[in-house]
Amino acid sequence: MNTIYYYALHYVYEARINKSLIEFKSAWNNHGLRTEHNKSPNQLFTVGALRLQMSGMSAVDLFNSVDEFVGAAEEGLITDDSSVAVPNMSFHLTEEHQHDLEETVNPLAESSNYGIELYEQTLAFVSTCTAQHPEVYSTES
Repeated sequence: MNTIYYYALHYVYEARINKSLIEFKSAWNNHGLRTEHNKSPNQLFTVGALRLQMSGMSAVDLFNSVDEFVGAAEEGLITDDSSVAVPNMSFHLTEEHQHDLEETVNPLAESSNYGIELYEQTLAFVSTCTAQHPEVYSTES
């Protein structure tokens, strides 16, 4: 695949994925847990931290007192089979063109089709830059 396609994918979707992860983390950490009397994970952490402070123990003491298998992965339960290989970015825009791209395409803009039009706009912008300045850009894979 041509490196400008990777560049456009990275430019648009890294920002969108990171934003979604931050939103998910916030929602998860603030939702009520039925089994904990509808307290959120953030509330449980705060209560635990206050109890720890009042107990006179340090966090290190607490973790040292926990059974070594609590929270630890047993042999074979966690595998690395679901990894994603992301190629290194060998293509970069000049500082000026990067600034122009950021002014032209906002990767976090609202999209009714999952950012595909933003990817296409980015690809068109980068393709124009590379066509107009072949002496600056090498787009070979």
